[in-house]
Formats: sequence, C-alpha cells, structure tokens
Amino acid sequence: LILGISEAAKDGLGKIRRAIMPERIVKGSVKPPKRGTVWHIQEKELDGWALPFMGSDKSIVNRSQYYDATVNGRRPVHVETYLRLESLFWTAMLALWLTVFAILAQFKFTRSFLQKYPDLCSFNMFKVGNLLPESSRELANNLRYQQEAGPSEKQMAEASFVYWFFAYGYSDHKPLAEQHSGKPTHKMVATCKGPDAGYMSTSGCVLSAALALVHGENLPQGGGVFTTASAFAKTKIYSYLESFGITFQVETPQHHI
Repeated sequence: LILGISEAAKDGLGKIRRAIMPERIVKGSVKPPKRGTVWHIQEKELDGWALPFMGSDKSIVNRSQYYDATVNGRRPVHVETYLRLESLFWTAMLALWLTVFAILAQFKFTRSFLQKYPDLCSFNMFKVGNLLPESSRELANNLRYQQEAGPSEKQMAEASFVYWFFAYGYSDHKPLAEQHSGKPTHKMVATCKGPDAGYMSTSGCVLSAALALVHGENLPQGGGVFTTASAFAKTKIYSYLESFGITFQVETPQHHI
C-alpha cells in the first residue's frame, strides 16, 4: 500500500493499460452522478457515508468489460466503487488519515517510518511481521510473533464483509452501435457476502480459482493473462466460492423506478 501510493505517479500504469486495451469501447451515454469526496448514501437497502475506494477493483472491472466487449460483443457499463462507513464522524476521520498517509508516503524518511511502524501509524489496523527468517530458531520466533500480531480465531470468526452492487439500466437491449435515450428506467441490487476478508475469504477465493482451473472445461482458449471474470465466467466458480461461505445473491430484483 505504501509503495503503491508513493510510486503511483511514475509507475507507467496508464501506458500499460493503453497498450493492453487499445480499442475504444463505447459505454452507455448516462454516467453515474458525480460525487464529492464524502457523500451520504441514500438507498432503500443501505444508508451511511461513502468515500472513494482507492483499490484496484474498478480497474479490474473495466479490464473485464473490455474483454467482454471486444470478444463477446457485450455492452460495457460505467462503474464507480466506494467504501461505506456508518457515521459521518468516522468517515471524516478516515478521509483525514488517508490524506496524511498519502502525503507521508511521498518522502523517503516518512515512508520508512510508515513501513517500520505500521501498527502505530494505522492505529493497529496493520501490524508488521517477518516471514523470511535466516534460521530455524528465527522461524519459530517469527511464527510465534505472527500469532501474537495477527487476529485471533475469535476475531476472524466474528469478522465478515459485504459488497453492495447497485445497478441502474434499461429493460430492453440495444446493439452496441446504438444508445439508450433518457435516464435509466430500471434498478437491481445484489450483494456479495463472506467471512473475514483478510484471511478466510482471501483463502477461499484463491482455492476456488484453483479448483476452477483444474476442473474448468470452459476456460478461455489459448491461455494468457485474464481477470477472474474473464477467465471463470463460464466455470463453476460460484459453487466453489459458496463452499467457502462466499455468496452472491439478489437483494432487490430488477424493477421499474
């Protein structure tokens, strides 16, 4: 995270994306509303406060949609990702912390401090550990430290996550060359839920991907580098994910708005 922020301006990621996605794909004419840095969520199914999500989710979805549009002829859509918090106070505190964190990550001295004391700088949200010991004695000491530094089994059992998907669109399909007119007329809400995201769900996702590769008879031909949506769209990965407690379900079916 620290290096990702500090190197963002010079990592050449934009150039790489243009190289692997050279074709221009046309999305819908109606874009999601512009939001401020902090905004109030006012959906029937969910309330709270939101900040822009700085992870790679949006980029991965856009890459998946590029593949779907150029290979399968499906219309891509606009996507925005956010992080939800329950109170305005904690949303403001997190926004302030992220701003300070991003500034400190730009300078060598403060960056070293962030890397050396992640627990202090993150209010114990992150902790340091060393998984590359020089001896077996260090291995035992480090494993013991990892147990102390990481979450307890009780904490992992009590943790969970929910991704909310709010989709707005139209009841009819049009060819890629045509555009719908007017604002979206239909809405659908879905969720992805699972256990502790950092340990349990991450492991479940990796194992599900491995099972899909081993047993997948509908993988893309020729191999290569794919996003998970592009690689596993026609496999049984949803069943594998469900076996690890990670589920996708429709909360509000498609309806007119």
